[in-house]
Amino acid sequence: MIDLIENIDNRKFVQKLFLELSKLPFGNLPKIELELVILHSIIEANGGYEKLNEITPSLQRNLKLSQTKFKNKILEAQLRFDNREFSVPAYLRNQIIEKDISELIIDDKYLSVYISNPLHLDIIKTYFDSNEILNDTSFNKNVVNIQTKGLLKILVNILNQDQLRKIESHLKSHNELKNKSFSLIGNVKIDSLFSTEISIDPLKSVSKLLDFVKNTLNLK
Repeated sequence: MIDLIENIDNRKFVQKLFLELSKLPFGNLPKIELELVILHSIIEANGGYEKLNEITPSLQRNLKLSQTKFKNKILEAQLRFDNREFSVPAYLRNQIIEKDISELIIDDKYLSVYISNPLHLDIIKTYFDSNEILNDTSFNKNVVNIQTKGLLKILVNILNQDQLRKIESHLKSHNELKNKSFSLIGNVKIDSLFSTEISIDPLKSVSKLLDFVKNTLNLK
């Protein structure tokens, strides 16, 4: 762990360490609590949880933990000590809408979002489940693959009503959708947009849908 300790803010490390230790019953501190306090202090002194992906390889190697055990330790430490607010809609807006389309990982079937922070990943997965947004992490637990239908449901949750009205209006300009009683505002019958008899260009793939949305909202 020498390389981590040499590059950290020593003053910040000591302050964090003693601050958290002072909150616990000294003299009878369980080993697991002490480990979490030290781990949290190291992370904070190396830039905090937002910089976690930069120190993860070195930290995992020095702690001599498997990837699964390491992620569980990080998750425990963050749940225990990190009280900062995390907004899933704001995170997804940043990762999907505010990025240039060339920076996104897209193929015809999926938009792939890489999430290195274990707590954020856990919260986002819960958010997806509660909003019935289908996603897949089977290939890599840190990579969430989102299909076209799931992406449209995400957009309904993260865009404002004016933006959704524009997208809805442009979708309804297609002959196949003129008589469809769907609404993006309020998520009304949007599943019907993916029925087998409908095959309009923006809904054929993730890349076409994102291109359509960004053009409609002048985000390119």
